Amino acid sequence: MTVSFQKAVEAAFKVFSRRNAATVTNDSLGELRINLNKVTKSDLRLDPLVLEDRIPTEQEAPVTYIRILEHKLMTIAVFVLKQGKRLPLHDHPGMFGLLKVVHGSVAIKTYTPLDPNQYPVPASLSERLANRYGRNIPVYPSRYEGNKVFSETDECCVISPNSKNIHEIHSESGTAAFLDILSPPYNHKSAEDYRPCSYYKEIDVDSQDSNIRYLVKITDPPDYWCNEAKYCGPELPVPS
Repeated sequence: MTVSFQKAVEAAFKVFSRRNAATVTNDSLGELRINLNKVTKSDLRLDPLVLEDRIPTEQEAPVTYIRILEHKLMTIAVFVLKQGKRLPLHDHPGMFGLLKVVHGSVAIKTYTPLDPNQYPVPASLSERLANRYGRNIPVYPSRYEGNKVFSETDECCVISPNSKNIHEIHSESGTAAFLDILSPPYNHKSAEDYRPCSYYKEIDVDSQDSNIRYLVKITDPPDYWCNEAKYCGPELPVPS
């Protein structure tokens, strides 16, 4: 029932309102997660044509973006990944995120950023990159959290400002779609509250700990862009 989505949105506003300076915890996310786990593509009234299972042509966008809500507290949207396509490795600076697959399945490769003071970048890696590019390249140590498949029957996955905050999402077998809630939203405009989306690639390096990985920022990947489809789902309970 669409009421599950509406209840999820109500719970999201409640938990992300920061009333009384309350912090967001796993417990405070409980109501949101319970209702989000019940949301289906029928609740969102997704157009079956958008979910058509076929390989897109080179001229077609690999991802369709369905804008549901843009608010100062959060953004809510659906991403539709065409067969064989991906959201490149990207970050969520200072943000909480909840992702619920509503069609097909996706593989999510996840990393947690690490403190470079506690996990220093190998000097040999910094030197190799400087020689290759003719300048010092910032390197970001991260803990590799694995590559896990999520489908419609799985519960939502959660990221936080300090955990699993960088990930790459692939359509697993055919076209896939997921509902995405991010709080606070990305912000490219305000110098006081600057949260851009950055893209990364992993650099191969020998390490004593195979779960410690090293990432560098890259420009927007040329194989990733979006078209947009209209949201046709239920009205949302947005507080005034």
